[in-house]
Amino acid sequence: STVDSTQSMAALILAAIASTTVGSAMRSRPSLMSASVRRVGAADPMRSARLPSLMSASVRRVGAADLSCLYPNDWHDTAMMRNDLLSQVATLVADDLLESATPKDSLALQKHVYVDYLQRFARKPEDTSALLIAEDETGQLLGCCHVGVALCGIDGRREKELRPSKRPAWPAPWERTDPFAAFFASKEGIPGLERRARLSGLVVSGAARRAGIGRLLVAEAEALARTWGHSSLLLRVEERNDAGLGFYRKLGYSVPAGCAATPGSRLVVDRWGTRWTVSTHIPLQRVL
Repeated sequence: STVDSTQSMAALILAAIASTTVGSAMRSRPSLMSASVRRVGAADPMRSARLPSLMSASVRRVGAADLSCLYPNDWHDTAMMRNDLLSQVATLVADDLLESATPKDSLALQKHVYVDYLQRFARKPEDTSALLIAEDETGQLLGCCHVGVALCGIDGRREKELRPSKRPAWPAPWERTDPFAAFFASKEGIPGLERRARLSGLVVSGAARRAGIGRLLVAEAEALARTWGHSSLLLRVEERNDAGLGFYRKLGYSVPAGCAATPGSRLVVDRWGTRWTVSTHIPLQRVL
């Protein structure tokens, strides 16, 4: 009948629509037979776009002329009055090395680092002290460190760190032979002090890590130490910094004979500003 033929025709149309929808869904959905898994390597284009390569990175020594600024004596709150390169270095050190927790803490640490580096590398530059920076081909800062020659012990502690912070007890009246003996005893030289090449402040930007930037900076620091006539390079790493200790040990650094972990200092921020706090450091040395 006409009604039956109409119903059968409608059923056929609905079946055709359903088969078309299912077929398109199956075609748009990938199957396990067509899927593949691969390991992303260093040569992968997505990785190359994210990490700088050793071919595009370079290390150079920053001179006093590079640190010239309109306000050469101190930090200035106006950015255009500060040195742009030194501001970038201070930001890198505050955020990636000192690990500032808040923007306010970061700004306080930046001010301290900026003034310290300005004093050491711009206002009173030394031939045996250098600030090294790593940049890519566009001039973006990737990392930095400083290397210099200092009077220090075999464990890397400088003279002022080895001297007692408190004056020796004044002898009793019946024990005094010379009233100035205690004073001159405190000024006597400390055995084991020598002028040694020291590496410190090594930091790599978080976006540029695991790309060999740290190795480039260490290699340049070692080359400078050889130029200055030193046969070894000394450094100190915080005991809690497992990643840093592993990095230096892979490069051949080890604890000097007879040395152990010793007290050191770390720059932190509290409600009153920046201050130095005590932390444990491990000395490492490599013969060049």
